[in-house]
Amino acid sequence: MVSPRQTQANKDRATACTFAGNAASSSASWAMRLAVAIPLLAALGALIMPRAWIIAMCSDDAFYYFTIARNIVEGRGCTFDGVAPTNGFHPLYMLICTGIFYLAGSDPDLPIRLILSLNFLFALLSVYITIRLVNSYLAPGWGWLAGLLFAFPPLFGAMTNGMETGLMVACTSVLVYLCCVYRIHRPSSGMLGGLVFGLGVSVVTLARLDSAFLLPAAACLVMLRILREPGQAGCVLRHGLGMAVGFLPLFGAFVLWNLSYFGMIMPISGQVKSAAPSLGRMLELTDNKSLGLLLLMTIGLCLLLTGLLRRHAHGRVALLSESSLPVLGLACLFHYAYIAMCVSWGAYWWHFSLYGLVLVLLIPQVVFLLTSALPSVRRPFAAACVIAFVGFGCLNGLRIFYVGQKHASWLAAAQWIRDELPADAVIGMKDAGLVGYYSFRQVVNLDGKANERAYWTSVLEGNPDEYLKTRGVDYIAEVSACYHGDIAYMRIPRPQQPALLYQMQRKNEVYRSRPYHAPPAALNIAVPGLLTIWQYDGSLQLSS
Repeated sequence: MVSPRQTQANKDRATACTFAGNAASSSASWAMRLAVAIPLLAALGALIMPRAWIIAMCSDDAFYYFTIARNIVEGRGCTFDGVAPTNGFHPLYMLICTGIFYLAGSDPDLPIRLILSLNFLFALLSVYITIRLVNSYLAPGWGWLAGLLFAFPPLFGAMTNGMETGLMVACTSVLVYLCCVYRIHRPSSGMLGGLVFGLGVSVVTLARLDSAFLLPAAACLVMLRILREPGQAGCVLRHGLGMAVGFLPLFGAFVLWNLSYFGMIMPISGQVKSAAPSLGRMLELTDNKSLGLLLLMTIGLCLLLTGLLRRHAHGRVALLSESSLPVLGLACLFHYAYIAMCVSWGAYWWHFSLYGLVLVLLIPQVVFLLTSALPSVRRPFAAACVIAFVGFGCLNGLRIFYVGQKHASWLAAAQWIRDELPADAVIGMKDAGLVGYYSFRQVVNLDGKANERAYWTSVLEGNPDEYLKTRGVDYIAEVSACYHGDIAYMRIPRPQQPALLYQMQRKNEVYRSRPYHAPPAALNIAVPGLLTIWQYDGSLQLSS
């Protein structure tokens, strides 16, 4: 006897074949080979490419993971500077990094090579699953377009910069695959489906904590189903209960660990950037918030077009009940509302990677439905996509070049610290990841993202000198110093307060890096300058 789920799947496939014929089989073969070959070659290349290339590909924030993982393996505990405990990271990726450092030994470069290689393998998994999903369920014959979209610079950079995003995208891709094949997101899947879905959301959340918005997004659609079909309320509620039961054990264990070890629920890296919700802050569009808003609006447009085009083709709108993409889109909306209203600084482009994955899945559907009605535009569109792919590659390469130039100067500064400063020297520094990792010195993180709560409390109170003296800080470093007269400033953002300005005097300067050039603004990289180090004389001469 054929189950209802199998019957529905057969109907979906039959409808897809009506539109696309054999297009899926003809395009899938070369697209899949290319999608597997490029990340696989990159994963192997990460093991042998020059050290400068490895460092250029990694975000400075990735080195916070590397340094904390090294300290855990060496018995110093969960700390960046070797003394102060910190929870400024996403737990599942930190667990993976710690395992790699445990296996890699004392070579500082080998763990980074292995982690980058793993990033490319995560990318391979994401691309492979996505192409399969698009060709089999969403837009037959257009899987190659989904693979191409992964080369879009913000998404490619986020998945291959040594951080947690590649893991999060891979886990989400697996979750979407389970939703497409087994319909675990649908209330009709019952408690078991909800349990598997909730467990999958918990894994995605531990990969990157702000992915927790997937759960309330799914709950909203569960409530919508109850309103639409009150007679199915019992089945729907069992599904919702299953989601909660699947989600809470893993995520709850992480929350309890945070509370017992650090005395807080949210990691310090989130606390230092967040403030009470404010509708007025939504109007403050920084470059990265603008990127998130643009992606969110594109998601909404694609969902609308997909619904309208499917209604035209099938005489009905089945998107909300048959696809997991509205859940992902609603999660993006909740996430953006949080970023816009609560995050006062530190909204980075890789924070919107989930949006990118949603668009990778949605855009081929829109194109598939449009070109089904206008088949003559397929070849010109495919040619334009190939040209765009080449352009994406050039932009990615250009961005890596500029980051590599910047990181080379930071690496030289780390080497100077190792050669010229005593072994017990303590350096206070923002953007301290790379220098903290390669200097092998105690580097106290001054923006608070990888420090303890006591430091951040001193920043909020406008009196960090006492904390720095207690920690024995000897030197202060800044990656983009610029003198105004004989004073250089380091800006420390504070939620709901004016930024705190640390003032360093020219007479205390002990090191200055070679200059590195500012990249094009379109590449969305922080404006660089000179990495400068000053001797700390016990007073930062603070101002707001």
